[in-house]
Amino acid sequence: MKRIVLSAALFLIFLIAYSQDNTAIYLMKNNTENLAFNPANPVTHNYYINIPVLGNFSATGRMPFSYNNLFRTNDDNSLTVTPRNMYNVLKKNNVVSASVNDKIIGGGFRVNNTFFDIGLSFKTDFNMLIPKELVGLIVNGNAYYADKNETLVFDNMYVNLNSYVEFGVGVQQTFSDKLIVGIRPKFLLGLANVETRKLNATFYTSPEYDSIWVKEDILLKSSCLYDYINKNGIGKFFGNRGFAFDLGVTYKINDQFSIGASILDLGVIWWNSNDYEFKADGEVAFKGIELDLLQQNLSLQGELDSLAKILNIKTEEIPKYTTHTNSKVLLQGNYDINEIHRISASARLDFIETQQYPYFSVAYVCNPTRWFEVVANTYYYRQMFNLGTALGFSLGPFYLNMSVATLLSVNRLENVKAFSAGIGMSFVW
Repeated sequence: MKRIVLSAALFLIFLIAYSQDNTAIYLMKNNTENLAFNPANPVTHNYYINIPVLGNFSATGRMPFSYNNLFRTNDDNSLTVTPRNMYNVLKKNNVVSASVNDKIIGGGFRVNNTFFDIGLSFKTDFNMLIPKELVGLIVNGNAYYADKNETLVFDNMYVNLNSYVEFGVGVQQTFSDKLIVGIRPKFLLGLANVETRKLNATFYTSPEYDSIWVKEDILLKSSCLYDYINKNGIGKFFGNRGFAFDLGVTYKINDQFSIGASILDLGVIWWNSNDYEFKADGEVAFKGIELDLLQQNLSLQGELDSLAKILNIKTEEIPKYTTHTNSKVLLQGNYDINEIHRISASARLDFIETQQYPYFSVAYVCNPTRWFEVVANTYYYRQMFNLGTALGFSLGPFYLNMSVATLLSVNRLENVKAFSAGIGMSFVW
């Protein structure tokens, strides 16, 4: 029974989080959504209207292990959980991430040398940093570290969840054949947030295995439209307001070389709806809690409440707090071999909590005809190399783009640690 419950839970996490950032879809010349990559990217159309909800939908993220690292298929086709194998492939610090971006409605139009675009989008980003030995504490058991007389220290961990609705108005100005500048101010409506200001812990098991000493330093803030603590229903719908902007520039050096730079999602959200603070700062010693998954009336919430009480985690409702959006800084260079073939290289730095994550990509863009476009790219992001591609089709005024990553592993999905998929539909003319 325990194996079934654990397998089901981890398999659901696998399905939800197995995706990875892929920017190939934003490198296509005819795709108006490349404005999300840089608000100054040249737009080849005078007008566009997104198909509602499917204007630009993508899911991205990653896990530090694959399905085959955690499960083994037996000769009788049954599954066996292999957590030790999973633990062995982990790095010292491991990132788990997932995100969803859905452009609900959007459109744009040109007036002389100025292009305007308007969009309403739903965005959710989840990021978590997990030390390897924290997983080892679960997999190996505390007795393993007691025998080694080892004290485990976990610091700089974080959990970051940001979910909000974004309304943006972009303005792109063409100053000459060489210079384009774009800006997109955005109004944000926060839906849910979890942010760790501090998440540190120290564990020590006595050599007699009879007690565990824990020292914690935790400060976590959260906000949600639904009051999940006191069950008071929906809070202030417009209570979590924010502001952000994108800023970009592109410059054409000559007929073949062009460069671009942008700052994306630079802003803040003021959370003022069902705000709570979770805090623990002290030292405790306890002998654990009894958890029997075979009992009929298992109350997981009750066990979690008991653990929170033992660790002296205090929950307090707070009036409001402020968080920054996960911003990005991007540099891009393009070399047009001819009208059909292009080589593109980009470097990006993502800011999440107190961490910075570099992103590097090299891509090949091909426009063999006016109605077809293809991009193939390889990129490095968060300790992982990956391969992605994107396709674009123009069927009269109807434009369709699709993207996917991890093509090298599509025939062996059980070995995939990262995957990405996206789709966009619009009318352009």
